Amino acid sequence: MQKSSCVVLGGGGFIGVNLCRRLASAGVRVRAFGRRCLFPEALDKVEWYQGDFSDSGALAAAIESFDTVFHLVHATTPQSANLDMVGDVEKNVIASLSLLEIARKLGARRIVYVSSGGTVYGRPQQIPTPEDASTRTDYGLRH
Repeated sequence: MQKSSCVVLGGGGFIGVNLCRRLASAGVRVRAFGRRCLFPEALDKVEWYQGDFSDSGALAAAIESFDTVFHLVHATTPQSANLDMVGDVEKNVIASLSLLEIARKLGARRIVYVSSGGTVYGRPQQIPTPEDASTRTDYGLRH
């Protein structure tokens, strides 16, 4: 039986590093992809691949030969996205569509999109924020 393999896009950030560590400890072949790695010492059992999410060539090279792709990359925050909606679409939506097409062409079996609690809950009223906390619906949009 072939060993499971995962590439974690955004694998250099806090959530990505911890996901990579957990996958590696479970015996999964893991590659982390991102612009920078904030905690390099934590990824000693993980292959690091530096690249930008908007670079389709780097993305394809990082994904090639991996079964599962975890998508943790997001180039904007809800506030900055509202200030530059076109930039948000270019940096996130268009790049994510490119990711889906690359993954399809390379035969990735699964893509896992990880959402941000900051997007769902807004400014926390309670820390840690419980999953049953009220969700934010306005996102600071101006009407």
